[in-house]
Amino acid sequence: MEITTKDHSLLKEGKPPESKELLLEMTLGKEKWLDVIAEYYLQNYINNGGSKVKILIGKEGTGKTHLLKFLEYTAKEFGYNSIYFSAKDISGKINDISNFYKIIANRIDEEQLIPIFRTLQ
Repeated sequence: MEITTKDHSLLKEGKPPESKELLLEMTLGKEKWLDVIAEYYLQNYINNGGSKVKILIGKEGTGKTHLLKFLEYTAKEFGYNSIYFSAKDISGKINDISNFYKIIANRIDEEQLIPIFRTLQ
């Protein structure tokens, strides 16, 4: 597996790589807890009407971004339209629920939603 210049720069900054393959390769203990989270939330809880919005809070360097990127890729494999954003990268307050949903709506890939809407009709 080749590591791109961008991924190398991100790793040097202590951030997870953009490359899905590299991120998955770097994920240790996946079968112990990440697969359990994916099975519980993606295969069961959400499919049965559970909440689809989750917020993860923690100190810098604890692996939040790595975890969220992993779950984003996994959710896409299950057919979910998932997005990732950091509170540091947005303008406005995320505790304002109206603004929070605007942030989400602005990051959703509309092309992925069209087939979903067609199946609902």
